[in-house]
Amino acid sequence: MVAQGVPITTFDIDIVPSPEEVNLRSLLALLLTTDLGPLDLLGKIEGGQGYPELLPNTVEIPYRGHPLRVLKLEAIVQLKRASKREKDRLTLPTLEAALDRQRQKP
Repeated sequence: MVAQGVPITTFDIDIVPSPEEVNLRSLLALLLTTDLGPLDLLGKIEGGQGYPELLPNTVEIPYRGHPLRVLKLEAIVQLKRASKREKDRLTLPTLEAALDRQRQKP
């Protein structure tokens, strides 16, 4: 969310990795704490969505000279709307405002 202009701070990074064996082996070799916070490896998220289902709803952004694939802000908003967690619902006004700003850009 932050990478797409949403002024909300989180304390971890959630990723849904490609389930290819070579990719999973690479991830297992990593420490799962980063200088940006804990790294949560999720096989699936809300609605049982895994990497193949999420991929069409992603966008590639540059991060420290490398491409980084993240969920589109619109997809994040949809997930938060469907969430039953109070903390997710509380972020909706900020997320929706950021999405409105994003849509207004030429």
